[in-house]
Amino acid sequence: MAAVAKSSVAAADAAAQTGDPGAYLKTPQAAAQNDVVAATAPVVVVPDQRWFVVLATVPTSQPSAAAKLQQSIAKLVPADLIGNRSVSVYRTRISNSFAVTLGGGMSKADATQLAASIRRVPPFDDAFAQPDRDWTACDAKCLGAEVGR
Repeated sequence: MAAVAKSSVAAADAAAQTGDPGAYLKTPQAAAQNDVVAATAPVVVVPDQRWFVVLATVPTSQPSAAAKLQQSIAKLVPADLIGNRSVSVYRTRISNSFAVTLGGGMSKADATQLAASIRRVPPFDDAFAQPDRDWTACDAKCLGAEVGR
């Protein structure tokens, strides 16, 4: 996990500098980062209503990239898929990454169905459903006060 996170830092940093978080999502490093988060085994029992659609994962060393990605989701995902769902950033405990998510906690079936729909939208071809594994919601302070800029 550490090697994947380390290789993702440069790609996330470049995306944050250019202001194009979609560019990060298209990198092999972003795909590897998502694979690590998706593959980590659950260590907590997850109620059915605590599943999320993970649009992207970003190394915790790149809070500004996570914040900029969160802000740009509305431009990248069709409004009918977003609906009244919020875009949030969580700090994961197992993989120690930021997870940029769509929707609050939902059932596994709903999260799986929404993730399948989102995967048809470039550059989110590796979006996935993931249970809350003791994640912590990130606010502006957690993301280095980048939210809302």
